[in-house]
Amino acid sequence: MKEQLLGTRTTRYAEVAQDLERQIAEGQYAAGSLLPTEAVLCQDYDVSRFTARSALKILEDKGLIERQQGRGSVVLNARPSVFRSAWSTVDELLEHAEQVRVRIESSAEVLADEDIAAKTGFAAGQRLLQVRALRYFTPPGEAQERPLCTLDVWIHEDFMAIRELLGEVHGSIIGILENRFGKQTAEVQQSIAAVIIPDSVAAQLDVEPGQAALRLRRKFYNTEGKVFEASETVFPSSLFEYQMRMKR
Repeated sequence: MKEQLLGTRTTRYAEVAQDLERQIAEGQYAAGSLLPTEAVLCQDYDVSRFTARSALKILEDKGLIERQQGRGSVVLNARPSVFRSAWSTVDELLEHAEQVRVRIESSAEVLADEDIAAKTGFAAGQRLLQVRALRYFTPPGEAQERPLCTLDVWIHEDFMAIRELLGEVHGSIIGILENRFGKQTAEVQQSIAAVIIPDSVAAQLDVEPGQAALRLRRKFYNTEGKVFEASETVFPSSLFEYQMRMKR
């Protein structure tokens, strides 16, 4: 089985956020201290105010800081969960997908059975491309990367040609579908369930079997309201936190 790599495409504000996150993890900014202001970040990193603000938003969404009016960006936690789902738009979700490394383990043509149909939204008997992969991350302050989650993706037969592009194109699988095939994601439906990590998955993620995990299933709908990609990821529960903010 030939391994293929999907590289990452990092925006400037993501780079600034990563550097600030590293400094927090290394103790340069303790819990309760303030990060530099947007104006100072603009000067230190030679970026625009929009870029500085977007970098701070990433840290806020990860639960690392809280932006307090009249005070600034207060550091809350130097050891965040690795994966935090706190997106409010499809664009934010897709932006995150571009920031992780994915290693393709296998790809094969399949016919959707009842199990696949139930979790993907595709019709039973539908011809699909099934891609199995691992996502990797590098913990803040560390040099060695480690597995983050397993990833299974099912793609409509109309886009079977993507199989030839998986080892060549940088970015996420959904990004390839959008950029190369012009299929815009109009809606994403997501479900989250608590599961026990199977032995096979535990070996892939380098964790003990029998641990709790979070399983995410997503269905990607195009502008015609039809599913063109579906995915399932499994995260060790220690690496996952779901956040939601509601305001009146």
